[in-house]
Amino acid sequence: MSFGFYAFGFVNLAEILLCLWDKFCARTHRWRVPERVFFTLAFLGGALGLGAGMLIAHHKVSKPSFVRIAVLAGIENLIAAAVILANLK
Repeated sequence: MSFGFYAFGFVNLAEILLCLWDKFCARTHRWRVPERVFFTLAFLGGALGLGAGMLIAHHKVSKPSFVRIAVLAGIENLIAAAVILANLK
């Protein structure tokens, strides 16, 4: 397995854990994770993890701007994956 595969897995797992942590912080009135952290990881390949974290923890699903940017990150991830796979052949 290549480094890229592990990096992809790590960033997506980090996104899921970050969503769970931020949801916990919201419920216990603690310091919250800035949205730019979620979006940075999402645009670096973690959109799948962000989507999973949003569904698992019901995290920020009622905030339209957050959902819109998460979807854009997902589209960007798909395009990047298609370009990478096309260049491997």
